[in-house]
Amino acid sequence: MLTRMPLLALLLLALLGVQDAGARTEAQVTEVWRKKAEAGDPEGQFNLGYRYATGKGVELDPAAAADWYRKAADQGYARAQHNLAVLYEKGEGVEEDLEQAHGLYERAASSGFEPSQKRLLSVQSELGYAYHTGAGVEQDHARAAELYREPAEAGNAHAQYNLGVLYMKGLGVERDPATARRLLELAAEQDLAPARNLLAKLPETPSAATSEGGGFRTLAEREEAEEARRRGLAYRDGVGVRQDDAKAVEWLRRGAELGDADCQAGLGTMLDVGRGTPRDQAGAAEWFRRAAEQGHVGAQFSLGAMLVNGEGVPRDVAEGLKWLNLSRSKSRSSRYLIFRLEGEVDEATLAEGRRRAEQWRADRDGSPPLPTPL
Repeated sequence: MLTRMPLLALLLLALLGVQDAGARTEAQVTEVWRKKAEAGDPEGQFNLGYRYATGKGVELDPAAAADWYRKAADQGYARAQHNLAVLYEKGEGVEEDLEQAHGLYERAASSGFEPSQKRLLSVQSELGYAYHTGAGVEQDHARAAELYREPAEAGNAHAQYNLGVLYMKGLGVERDPATARRLLELAAEQDLAPARNLLAKLPETPSAATSEGGGFRTLAEREEAEEARRRGLAYRDGVGVRQDDAKAVEWLRRGAELGDADCQAGLGTMLDVGRGTPRDQAGAAEWFRRAAEQGHVGAQFSLGAMLVNGEGVPRDVAEGLKWLNLSRSKSRSSRYLIFRLEGEVDEATLAEGRRRAEQWRADRDGSPPLPTPL
C-alpha cells in the first residue's frame, strides 16, 4: 500500500535539489573559466583566480589565486594586477611584500583602474615607512623620502608627518626646518596627533631655554634625543628590530642625558628592575625625578611610590604624596595609592603632600599657590 510523503519532507528534498543544482552550477562555471584560463585568456585567468580567492566552485586556495592572477597580470589585466597587489599587501597566498604590491598597484593605476589609483598612495606611504624604519627592508632614508613625497603632496597626513620628520633631522634629504614645520602643520591640520604634539614641542627659534632636570638647548639636541627615544623604545619592545635590553638602555641613556623626559622615565624603569643593566634603584629615582620635574606623569607616579616606600631614596611620605597628587588626574595608579595612604597616614602629612603639589604647580606656572586648608 502506497503512503503519501509528508509535505515537509518533499520541501526538504526540493531545497536540497536546488542547493545541489547551485553547487553544480558553480562548479560548471568554474570549469568554463578554467578552460579559458588554460587557453591563455587573461579574463579567464583572472576569474579563475578570483574563484580560488573566494572559494566559489572550488576549494579556497589563496596560493592558486595568486598564480592565476599573476598570469593575467603579466598580460596587463588591471583587475588581476590589483587583486594580486592586495594578496602581496596582506601576505595571503604569497609572502607579504609591499614593494611588489606597490609596483602592481602602480601598473593597474597607470591603466586607469580607479581602485588601484585610490589605494596606491596609501601603500606608497606605508612602503616609505618601511624604508624609513628598516622594517622588512634595508633602511634607506633617501628612498623613504622619495616614496613619501607624492602621497604627502596629495594630502596623506601620515606621509606629510613622516617626510616632515626626515626634513627636520636631515635624513635622506638636506635638513630644512622650515619645510619640516610646513609639512607638520599640514598633517596637524588633518588632526594627526603626533604632528600636533611635535609642533607643540618645537621652539620658535633654533634655541630654547633649558629647564632644571631636562629640556633642550638647541633644536639639534631635540632631534638627537627624539632619535634616541625612537631607537631605545624599539629595542626595548622589539618593534622593527630584535629585542635587546642592553641596546635599549644605551639609547635611552643617550636621550635621557639630552633631557628627553620619555627617555629619562624609560631609563628609570630599566634601572629600577635591572633590565639590560644592573639594578640601581637610587639611579632610577634620580632619572624619575628629572622626568617628573618635566611633568612626565608616569615618572611622577614612580618617584612618588619610591618615596612613600623608601626604595632607592630615604622614605619621605609627604614628598611622595606631592608627586602622587601631581599625577593623580591622569594616573589611576596614583589615585589608588593615595586612596590607600589616606587610610594609613595622618591628616597633617596628607595636607603637606597636597600643599607641596600646589607649590610645585605655582612655581612652574607663576601663579600663587592655593592657601593651605585650616
